[in-house]
Amino acid sequence: MNSEEKERVAQGLLEAEKLLLGKPREIVRNLCIQAHEGENLVFETERAYARQVSPKLLRVLQGCLSEALGSPVRVRIHPADSRPIEERFYPDPSNQSVHLLLDALAKDPRPPVDGMNPIVIYGPMGAGKTFFLQRFIRALEIPVAFWNAGDFISQVIRRAYKGGLDRFLRSIIESKIFILDEAHRLRSKHRCQGELAKMIDEMRARGNLVLLASRYHPLQIHEFKQSLASRFLGGFVLELSSPQRKTLLKVLSDRGIRGEAAESLLADLGENPSMGRLLEEIERRPKSLLDVNTRNVPHEPSLRPFELGGWDLVKLRDRVLERFQVSLEEFTGRRRPRHVSTARQVVAYLYRKGGINSSETARHLGWFSSASVRNAVHRVEERMAADEEFRKRVEGCMDV
Repeated sequence: MNSEEKERVAQGLLEAEKLLLGKPREIVRNLCIQAHEGENLVFETERAYARQVSPKLLRVLQGCLSEALGSPVRVRIHPADSRPIEERFYPDPSNQSVHLLLDALAKDPRPPVDGMNPIVIYGPMGAGKTFFLQRFIRALEIPVAFWNAGDFISQVIRRAYKGGLDRFLRSIIESKIFILDEAHRLRSKHRCQGELAKMIDEMRARGNLVLLASRYHPLQIHEFKQSLASRFLGGFVLELSSPQRKTLLKVLSDRGIRGEAAESLLADLGENPSMGRLLEEIERRPKSLLDVNTRNVPHEPSLRPFELGGWDLVKLRDRVLERFQVSLEEFTGRRRPRHVSTARQVVAYLYRKGGINSSETARHLGWFSSASVRNAVHRVEERMAADEEFRKRVEGCMDV
């Protein structure tokens, strides 16, 4: 898109703002133009905004932008992925097969053989599925229908009730390449599974490529209908596992994190950490704790409140219960009113700040995954930044 077209798009967005109020106007102000593909204008915005796009808003945008550009256009709004994604490719035995396959498809985006469509890439969270998909898209020179499963589900359900479902599915089927990320999220969504199965059949008949990414192998997603699972398995299924330790050390080394600092960080992540978890941990930790150049400079030791004055994890937890006026029965019970949930989040925050890794913290609190711990820490940090009294109560729990 040249500079003149960008100016016209900006003018069209300004005209659309004048016709809208409240949340729709806020959504328009946060749109970021990504591409002009034929008659399609592709925008990107935050995931929360993308889910609130209504048919009325699309009509207003299409009208204003068509007038500004002097020709009819169709508006597509995709959610931006806010997760930290490594931009550099690190070769590793775990990703070589995926890398070679997508590299070949970028040069010739057609199914290599009839039995390799769809292509299913599966692997744990943070293994690099989204990284490889985005890298593949950037290498292509043709438009791609790229959808996150959560947004695909929302569109199918909304259009099934309000109309326009056939037109929406047809626009994807007519694309040369359809990419669906996080396909495992379709489990228990039987209507969406049925539509996806029909789309795969039609795209295969047309010779168009279907590329799916999932956290689990199709046989491990028991909520999948047999009709959809058989189509997944009828293609080419490829695993993307976590990288080797030496590859993760290389990533850290390129960021200036070496020696004891790198070993300590990897130890906190537990066994077989993924690239995604490593990047999240690098972003989460203060730079002073990661910078290799500071390891020989005297500084205050990182906070480990459970070690100060003979404290342990139980004593730290009890201090939080006392400060937040929550009984042990409430804390360990099944019912979780807001004040109990807050106390559990504060305990998770203090454990993490005290040097306990996310996996161990989750075990202490009876949570299913370390992601719950990271979310709890994030909520506490946000509230501490906004509420001075809450911050003092949390810091008071660390006083010995």
